[in-house]
Amino acid sequence: MILLKSLRGGGAIFLFGVLSLKHGFQNFTGGALEKILRICTYRIWKSLSFGLVSTTLMQSSSLVSVLAISFLSVGLLDLASGIGIIFGANLGTTASAWLIAGFGLKVKIANYAMPMLIFGVLLLFQN
Repeated sequence: MILLKSLRGGGAIFLFGVLSLKHGFQNFTGGALEKILRICTYRIWKSLSFGLVSTTLMQSSSLVSVLAISFLSVGLLDLASGIGIIFGANLGTTASAWLIAGFGLKVKIANYAMPMLIFGVLLLFQN
């Protein structure tokens, strides 16, 4: 019974977040975001490459897919561009795994561990 209440509460919070995201994107319609999306996704191959590059950079195909669906629901994207972005996001996930595997075989992370640790500590104390 408690699990069911938790699931319903979590679902309600998720739906509230999606509605808030949709209303936030509606404020951007007609502006620079719409122009950038139109330029980057007006052809299928451009929308595929946009999804691939954004997923490779952000390392989250789920985020790119949710953003594409949100842009679709607001009207910032058309259906073909949204599908292209989602397919590109799935390809981007695979591409990033191949990049990690390819560089992981040639690069020894132990050589970079101490400099990364030093920069991390320095950035930690920076306010």
